Amino acid sequence: MSVSVLNDWAGQTAGKPTGSLTISAGSGRVLWVVYFAELSGTHTFTSITVGGQSPTTSKVEESADHADTFIWSWFWDEAAIAAMSGTTLTLTESGTPSKHDWDYIVFQGALDGAEYATSVDIASADTADITTTSASTSDDFLAVAFNRTAASRDVTDYDTLTQGWQFNTDYSIGVADGAGGDDTTTLTGDGISDDWFVQLLHMKAGTSGMLIRQQHEGLLNG
Repeated sequence: MSVSVLNDWAGQTAGKPTGSLTISAGSGRVLWVVYFAELSGTHTFTSITVGGQSPTTSKVEESADHADTFIWSWFWDEAAIAAMSGTTLTLTESGTPSKHDWDYIVFQGALDGAEYATSVDIASADTADITTTSASTSDDFLAVAFNRTAASRDVTDYDTLTQGWQFNTDYSIGVADGAGGDDTTTLTGDGISDDWFVQLLHMKAGTSGMLIRQQHEGLLNG
């Protein structure tokens, strides 16, 4: 059984994650919520739940002290989704972002299993290489979310993935998804080196495992 999209990206939404989500019936489902923000100072979460259920993973957070750029993501696997009493997302946070946006997507055909999270700091670059813990196959499914600090910095190529959306008003953020194929997914910019914050969700089909990987590229100045 291959992994596929069950409920596609809802679309870039300003503000913090909240409200009722669309989660259709299915098997091997994975709900992924991504949250982009810019704010000065620290930012913490007291809780985040959907239908009363906490995420399968704790938050995956990447931030930079100078540019105050943040990206977080959480996912709920089939066991957590099946236990939900509804689909209302509730998030309690501290701090008031000057800019914040979010989105979510639901997959099917993935099996519950081990999760892995890592982060890497790399010098400012025009491309971002995100490696998976194990090589992906065409039956696997990948999803990425990125945050680049400058609104003028486009992403022009997503490797084997297809762009979901890109929003370039306040900062450059966006999402993409698609089938796997090897152990590295390369996002390509617009020819100008800038800082990257990228998270990648890797779901293996027919084996026990979901791997979530995060990568921060660039030492921010500002």
